Amino acid sequence: MAYKYEASHVQAQQPTFINLFVSTQPTAVMEGLPSAGVAPVLNLAEDTVWKQLADLVAQKALSPGQQVKVGDSYFIILDPKDPAVIQVGKSAVDEQNKKAGTKLKFVEVAAGLKLNLSVPDICGLLIKAKDGQETDVYAAVWGKVPLVWKKLLVWVKVPFVALPCN
Repeated sequence: MAYKYEASHVQAQQPTFINLFVSTQPTAVMEGLPSAGVAPVLNLAEDTVWKQLADLVAQKALSPGQQVKVGDSYFIILDPKDPAVIQVGKSAVDEQNKKAGTKLKFVEVAAGLKLNLSVPDICGLLIKAKDGQETDVYAAVWGKVPLVWKKLLVWVKVPFVALPCN
Protein backbone atom coordinates (compact mmCIF):
# COMPACT_ATOMS: atom_id res chain seq x y z
CA MET A 1 0.00 0.00 0.00
CA ALA A 2 1.27 3.45 -0.85
CA TYR A 3 0.23 6.56 0.98
CA LYS A 4 0.99 10.20 0.41
CA TYR A 5 1.64 12.37 3.41
CA GLU A 6 1.81 16.08 3.95
CA ALA A 7 3.13 17.47 7.19
CA SER A 8 1.93 20.78 8.48
CA HIS A 9 2.06 22.54 11.79
CA VAL A 10 -1.21 23.98 13.00
CA GLN A 11 -0.88 26.76 15.53
CA ALA A 12 -3.73 26.42 17.99
CA GLN A 13 -4.31 27.82 21.46
CA GLN A 14 -3.56 24.64 23.45
CA PRO A 15 -2.69 21.89 22.68
CA THR A 16 -0.64 22.26 19.51
CA PHE A 17 -1.43 19.64 16.87
CA ILE A 18 0.95 18.29 14.27
CA ASN A 19 -0.95 16.86 11.31
CA LEU A 20 0.37 14.04 9.15
CA PHE A 21 -2.33 13.64 6.52
CA VAL A 22 -2.95 10.32 4.78
CA SER A 23 -4.37 10.63 1.27
CA THR A 24 -6.06 7.21 1.18
CA GLN A 25 -7.90 5.15 3.77
CA PRO A 26 -6.31 1.69 4.23
CA THR A 27 -8.34 -1.46 4.62
CA ALA A 28 -6.90 -4.57 6.22
CA VAL A 29 -7.49 -7.06 8.97
CA MET A 30 -4.92 -7.76 11.67
CA GLU A 31 -5.38 -10.76 13.92
CA GLY A 32 -6.61 -9.75 17.36
CA LEU A 33 -6.76 -6.05 16.56
CA PRO A 34 -10.15 -4.31 16.61
CA SER A 35 -11.01 -2.70 13.27
CA ALA A 36 -10.75 0.78 14.83
CA GLY A 37 -7.07 0.08 15.48
CA VAL A 38 -6.13 -1.21 12.01
CA ALA A 39 -5.89 2.09 10.10
CA PRO A 40 -3.71 3.79 12.74
CA VAL A 41 -1.31 0.83 12.79
CA LEU A 42 -1.04 0.79 9.00
CA ASN A 43 -0.48 4.54 8.98
CA LEU A 44 2.31 4.17 11.55
CA ALA A 45 3.92 1.44 9.44
CA GLU A 46 4.66 3.90 6.62
CA ASP A 47 8.23 5.21 6.24
CA THR A 48 7.07 8.77 5.66
CA VAL A 49 5.46 9.00 9.10
CA TRP A 50 8.66 7.81 10.78
CA LYS A 51 10.79 10.18 8.71
CA GLN A 52 8.61 13.11 9.76
CA LEU A 53 8.62 11.97 13.38
CA ALA A 54 12.43 11.62 13.32
CA ASP A 55 12.79 15.10 11.79
CA LEU A 56 10.58 16.58 14.51
CA VAL A 57 12.58 14.77 17.19
CA ALA A 58 15.86 16.06 15.74
CA GLN A 59 14.45 19.61 15.73
CA LYS A 60 13.25 19.12 19.32
CA ALA A 61 9.80 20.17 18.08
CA LEU A 62 7.94 17.53 20.10
CA SER A 63 7.11 17.47 23.77
CA PRO A 64 5.43 14.74 25.87
CA GLY A 65 1.67 15.11 25.94
CA GLN A 66 1.53 16.96 22.60
CA GLN A 67 -1.05 15.58 20.17
CA VAL A 68 -0.21 14.35 16.66
CA LYS A 69 -2.72 13.52 13.94
CA VAL A 70 -1.85 10.62 11.61
CA GLY A 71 -4.60 10.13 9.03
CA ASP A 72 -7.85 10.29 10.96
CA SER A 73 -6.32 9.12 14.25
CA TYR A 74 -4.90 11.15 17.11
CA PHE A 75 -1.76 10.12 18.96
CA ILE A 76 -0.11 11.52 22.07
CA ILE A 77 3.66 12.09 22.17
CA LEU A 78 5.27 9.81 24.77
CA ASP A 79 8.19 10.69 27.02
CA PRO A 80 11.05 8.43 25.86
CA LYS A 81 12.54 8.52 29.37
CA ASP A 82 9.33 7.27 31.04
CA PRO A 83 10.06 3.82 32.58
CA ALA A 84 6.81 2.41 31.13
CA VAL A 85 7.80 3.56 27.61
CA ILE A 86 11.29 2.11 28.06
CA GLN A 87 9.75 -1.21 29.13
CA VAL A 88 7.58 -1.28 25.98
CA GLY A 89 10.71 -0.58 23.90
CA LYS A 90 12.62 -3.41 25.58
CA SER A 91 9.66 -5.78 25.12
CA ALA A 92 9.46 -4.89 21.42
CA VAL A 93 13.17 -5.67 20.95
CA ASP A 94 12.81 -8.94 22.87
CA GLU A 95 9.81 -10.01 20.79
CA GLN A 96 11.57 -9.12 17.53
CA ASN A 97 14.58 -11.18 18.62
CA LYS A 98 12.28 -14.17 19.25
CA LYS A 99 10.42 -13.75 15.94
CA ALA A 100 13.46 -13.18 13.72
CA GLY A 101 16.16 -15.05 15.65
CA THR A 102 18.21 -11.86 15.95
CA LYS A 103 20.35 -10.69 18.87
CA LEU A 104 19.51 -7.00 19.02
CA LYS A 105 20.29 -5.19 22.26
CA PHE A 106 18.00 -2.37 23.37
CA VAL A 107 19.76 1.02 23.65
CA GLU A 108 16.95 3.56 24.10
CA VAL A 109 13.61 4.86 22.91
CA ALA A 110 14.24 7.94 20.74
CA ALA A 111 10.58 8.94 20.31
CA GLY A 112 7.13 7.51 20.76
CA LEU A 113 3.45 7.95 20.01
CA LYS A 114 0.43 6.41 21.74
CA LEU A 115 -2.92 6.02 20.02
CA ASN A 116 -5.43 8.20 21.82
CA LEU A 117 -7.86 5.35 22.59
CA SER A 118 -8.62 3.59 25.82
CA VAL A 119 -8.42 0.09 24.28
CA PRO A 120 -6.41 -1.21 22.49
CA ASP A 121 -3.21 0.36 23.78
CA ILE A 122 -1.17 1.02 20.63
CA CYS A 123 2.29 2.61 20.77
CA GLY A 124 4.55 3.55 17.90
CA LEU A 125 8.20 3.88 18.92
CA LEU A 126 11.49 4.84 17.31
CA ILE A 127 13.89 2.48 19.08
CA LYS A 128 17.68 2.45 18.99
CA ALA A 129 19.10 -1.05 19.18
CA LYS A 130 22.57 -2.53 18.73
CA ASP A 131 23.35 -5.36 16.38
CA GLY A 132 26.94 -6.15 17.29
CA GLN A 133 28.85 -2.85 17.15
CA GLU A 134 26.32 -1.07 14.91
CA THR A 135 23.49 0.98 16.46
CA ASP A 136 20.44 1.33 14.21
CA VAL A 137 17.01 2.91 14.57
CA TYR A 138 13.90 0.76 14.25
CA ALA A 139 10.24 1.68 14.00
CA ALA A 140 8.06 -0.54 16.15
CA VAL A 141 4.32 -0.63 16.70
CA TRP A 142 3.32 -2.42 19.90
CA GLY A 143 -0.28 -3.29 20.73
CA LYS A 144 -1.89 -4.47 23.94
CA VAL A 145 -5.35 -5.22 25.27
CA PRO A 146 -4.90 -5.79 29.03
CA LEU A 147 -5.38 -9.46 30.03
CA VAL A 148 -6.21 -10.44 26.43
CA TRP A 149 -3.15 -10.01 24.19
CA LYS A 150 0.00 -8.03 23.60
CA LYS A 151 2.20 -8.25 20.56
CA LEU A 152 4.62 -6.55 18.25
CA LEU A 153 2.54 -5.52 15.23
CA VAL A 154 5.22 -3.81 13.11
CA TRP A 155 9.05 -3.85 13.21
CA VAL A 156 11.12 -2.18 10.49
CA LYS A 157 14.64 -0.82 10.27
CA VAL A 158 14.59 2.91 9.56
CA PRO A 159 17.65 3.50 7.35
CA PHE A 160 17.22 7.26 6.96
CA VAL A 161 17.32 8.17 10.66
CA ALA A 162 20.51 9.23 12.42
CA LEU A 163 19.36 10.42 15.84
CA PRO A 164 21.79 11.40 18.59
CA CYS A 165 21.58 9.44 21.84
CA ASN A 166 19.53 11.18 24.53
